[in-house]
Amino acid sequence: MARAAVLSIGENPWTGRARAVWPLLILFFALGWSSAARADYCASGRAVAFAGVNWESGEFITAVTREVLERGFGCRTETIPGNSVTLEQAVANDDVQIFAEEWVSRSDVWKNAADKGLVSAVGRVTDTTIAIARLLYSGHLTRYPDVKLVISHGGAALPMVLGRLRRSFATAPAQNKNPMEGFKKLYFDTIVYDAATLRFVCEQAGVDKVVMGTDLPFTIAEPEPVTFIDEAGFSGSERDAILGGTAAKLFGVRS
Repeated sequence: MARAAVLSIGENPWTGRARAVWPLLILFFALGWSSAARADYCASGRAVAFAGVNWESGEFITAVTREVLERGFGCRTETIPGNSVTLEQAVANDDVQIFAEEWVSRSDVWKNAADKGLVSAVGRVTDTTIAIARLLYSGHLTRYPDVKLVISHGGAALPMVLGRLRRSFATAPAQNKNPMEGFKKLYFDTIVYDAATLRFVCEQAGVDKVVMGTDLPFTIAEPEPVTFIDEAGFSGSERDAILGGTAAKLFGVRS
């Protein structure tokens, strides 16, 4: 049974990644293609080519994604060996479709964004918003109801643009599914760095859909994540849920 896939679209001007799957989003995978596009691609007999990365985390992400595509969607996959530079060019040439994990400072675009402080401030938020919006419109979250996704960065811009997604679907639905149905199934972390923003995320998604998160070991990380949650002024039961109660239920952890 297919669980997921978050495929980015094109090159992100803030991070410089071209169609790379962002590892922090890959808790589960749900394919963002439309059913028709997926069927046409796989039926053509063309394999989905993965960059043959040779480090442990990249190999793991590649293996999981390949299994999802093969067993969940009936696609044929393969890996193309090479170093990062040649594989990035292969992605640009469409000889490789998925580069499962990309690291920082791999391109001039990335370095320029990092020098301006845009990678963590804007880039990751942009990646998350685009990837999950595609997932919501695909309808996969309602098609596979057992999938549980915890979205990083408090859902990025999704809580803020939820009205636009809803309005766009209502006025020009195209081949999309109702994004609100998928949004109701999502969980979110607390990595927003602003108490008022955290309250807003909880208002949009529900306090029972929010779990404490951290950006550690990155320098941007909130040094006191529990104190940050306390500053948002939640009730005792809400605080307990965010600090562990909801996560325990979500992951089946028994005390």
